[in-house]
Amino acid sequence: MKSYLKKAIALMLCIATIACSKDDSPGQSGDNDELNETQGISEDDLERYLGSLGISISARNIAKKGYIPETAEITVNATTGDYNATVDIDVDTNIAQLSFDVEDLSEEARDELSSGVPISITIKDGNGSVLSQEDISIVSFKNNPPNEEINSENLVNLYNESFTFRESQKYYMQIVAEGDLTSDNACWVDYNGSGTYGREVNVDDQTGWGTEDWDFKYQYTFLEIPNSDGAFAIVTGIVTSAGENLFLEMTPSGYLFQDNGRHVDGTNLATIPNSNRFRIIKDDNGLHRMYCETNPGAPLRIVDAVDGKRISNNNTDDDIAYFRILSLNIDWDIEVLETRNLQPILPAAANAASFENNSKLTNCTNGPLSQTFIVDISESKTSQAGFEESFSMTSTETVGGSLTLGVEAEASFFGTGATVSAEATASYEQQTAITNVNTQYSSEENGVEQTYSSTRTIEVPPGDAVLVYDTFQVYNNIQIPFVQRYRIRGQFIDGNGDLTLSGEEIMTQFSFTNANNGVITEVEIDYIEFTVRGVNTVKNVIRTTSKAESTEPNCN
Repeated sequence: MKSYLKKAIALMLCIATIACSKDDSPGQSGDNDELNETQGISEDDLERYLGSLGISISARNIAKKGYIPETAEITVNATTGDYNATVDIDVDTNIAQLSFDVEDLSEEARDELSSGVPISITIKDGNGSVLSQEDISIVSFKNNPPNEEINSENLVNLYNESFTFRESQKYYMQIVAEGDLTSDNACWVDYNGSGTYGREVNVDDQTGWGTEDWDFKYQYTFLEIPNSDGAFAIVTGIVTSAGENLFLEMTPSGYLFQDNGRHVDGTNLATIPNSNRFRIIKDDNGLHRMYCETNPGAPLRIVDAVDGKRISNNNTDDDIAYFRILSLNIDWDIEVLETRNLQPILPAAANAASFENNSKLTNCTNGPLSQTFIVDISESKTSQAGFEESFSMTSTETVGGSLTLGVEAEASFFGTGATVSAEATASYEQQTAITNVNTQYSSEENGVEQTYSSTRTIEVPPGDAVLVYDTFQVYNNIQIPFVQRYRIRGQFIDGNGDLTLSGEEIMTQFSFTNANNGVITEVEIDYIEFTVRGVNTVKNVIRTTSKAESTEPNCN
């Protein structure tokens, strides 16, 4: 009996020993019932967007002349591949982009494109008509590329075809020079009954721009001559002793005078002589010259005289007189509509300098174990708008306002698409724009704190292992092209009848005050819409990732 009992006990101990040995095998690496924590993943294990290489083609100067560029046919003279493409031109920014993901290019292709290659560009409108063709000797493909501006010199400016003035309103004729649009110089004339041609037109800087009692000497009305295809008769602001208005005239000697022999009342404009007919032309530099129909090939120029400056067309050595024909009798309503942006050509995403957490937790015990991880990430994202263009409308009052420039772009973090958004704030102000030409924009760097905080407990089953890591990726510099859209209406402050400016009258004033700034997109009955272009620079955009992934325990 005892022998049987001893055998039974021995058998039970043996079974227990075998069972215990089998169940406790994970404990060989963790005899103290603790997780074994070792190094987790490497930086190379993180999927990372390598960025793009591209070029940016701007047809903005073509749009400024009234055309609608729609496609850019781009020929890339490269040896490592066929990169030719026809790309759409964004209707808002007038930019066409050609780009390639770095990961899709061979090392040789990356080197060739980034070092620079010759390209040919053909810009076409919606009907397939060629608007411009240009060859560029070398262009480097890169992220955040600068704009390659396409030449528009061979295109007729469609906005040259007509200028609209209110015949009951008076305008100044400011004289400016190319590269200096802030001149105080203006044309003026006084009445004097003596002399065949009355008084010559003078140019000086003594006008008070609407503040002087004698300011009428500097003001003129413009009467469009019937059936003349855009020629004007110019009437001086002064009157004779008999209360009569007089025209301007180009004399046979080639000087601009007041015409004492021709009064406005009783003159048939349709038959007025060529010496009283003037045309306005907008040059490619955005400025406006004028010529008299007695000599259509000779623009009016500023000439020095003994007692001051005069206007003449008989000396090609003198500077061309560029005219800004402006009214200060307008109350402008400038409405900020919206911001539209183009997808940028992105740089590579960068991994964080170090992991917040990065461990392999191995549980070789016979029971579940856990560990708590704390993450606290804080990085400041900044954005700042920079305007490539500006705008101005003449006024005797300060006009301004604030802008909120919101932009969005699609980016990739850890192999997953995400929308990057940013807002920049800016303000604009223009004072009496007849001498301060362009609106002054100011944009401060706008900072937003990006924070990610979490506390999580990771449980590891017995005989298992888990990779645990917390980190982020960052785009250090994203440059997002945008346009700001505006709508402008205007009312004459003084006058008779309907004082609302027509769209054509607004466009005329816009043309004289804005040189080559901004693109007019709509001309309607009583307003115009236009855009100014800029770039929003967004820095330090991050996205975080927190992972807990099962992996091989390697307990044996």
